[in-house]
Amino acid sequence: MKKTIYFLLILFTSLQVAAQSSNYLVFDEREDGPWFPVQLYINGSFDVIQNPYWFDQKDYFEKHKIVWNKVKDPIHSIKKNGGFDTFLKEEFLSSRVLPNIFLHTFGGAYETKKLMEYSDFYDIKWAKTFTFLVTFAMHFGNEANETTQPEVSALDHIADLYIFDVAAFFLGLNDPFMNFMVDEIGMTTWHFMPVYDVEHEDFFNVGLNYIMRPKFLHFDKFRPLLYMGMMNMLGLTYDHGDLSHSITAGMAFTNPLEQKGRFVYGYFLETMGRQAASLLMNSSEDFRVRLNLYPALFHFYADSVSNFALMLGQTKNEDFAFGINYELPISIGNLN
Repeated sequence: MKKTIYFLLILFTSLQVAAQSSNYLVFDEREDGPWFPVQLYINGSFDVIQNPYWFDQKDYFEKHKIVWNKVKDPIHSIKKNGGFDTFLKEEFLSSRVLPNIFLHTFGGAYETKKLMEYSDFYDIKWAKTFTFLVTFAMHFGNEANETTQPEVSALDHIADLYIFDVAAFFLGLNDPFMNFMVDEIGMTTWHFMPVYDVEHEDFFNVGLNYIMRPKFLHFDKFRPLLYMGMMNMLGLTYDHGDLSHSITAGMAFTNPLEQKGRFVYGYFLETMGRQAASLLMNSSEDFRVRLNLYPALFHFYADSVSNFALMLGQTKNEDFAFGINYELPISIGNLN
């Protein structure tokens, strides 16, 4: 896993260039910063390891070869795995279509939009090419980690990479669609803060989480919310000045195909619209309790401290987890 860290640091070091101030729909330089593509790649590629009963991150690069062999000739692979009728039934006419649409397509569109704005802010040339490469690498890494589970067939990889992820890219370039999703549907992200375990040389506390708070459901200071990712929850946001408090409850799936899992509960704090803290009970990755304190929290209460973050947690096996971050694309910590 050390190779992953070295590769990412080298790949994105060149992005530390002069920025130009502007107003954007979803990109916020205070929250996302110059290392956003690195954090997005890690969160997206390792998102599925939140379910340790189905997926793991062992042999990460080797599993890329497995995915490539399954998708390099999609027509042949579809015929080999049951044909187009099976492909249509499993990927478009079953419960699998919901995460494909809401996470791969809508979530991917959001990340595409943010990367385009990121490219403009940091004056990156060939913004569409850069955006496509980052999102494709993230999606491919996600599919690689999914090969751990034999119930995830080539049909799933093909549907994601050739259809839902491609649709996400083009929707993310569509300004009217993205304006609608953000302004009317209230879409935003509460991604985790990736932690690299220096002892075991792997990642934990990773994941992409998408929030929707439709404008037409707002009532005074209250906003219903939908939390989507490897955990799916419903909740309510209460706005109080510059602070917003949210409580949620739902399910962290251990067997997504059979809709089996555990109940999870959460509290979230936002400061001036930015994710500041999250406390999750009985959550994914087998965490009994997980606390994330983001840079926005420290910046809100101490303006001079703006790029510090902290993660603390305990698993059901009573392993203690911590991660600490200052001016880095990922946190450094330990799970033991």
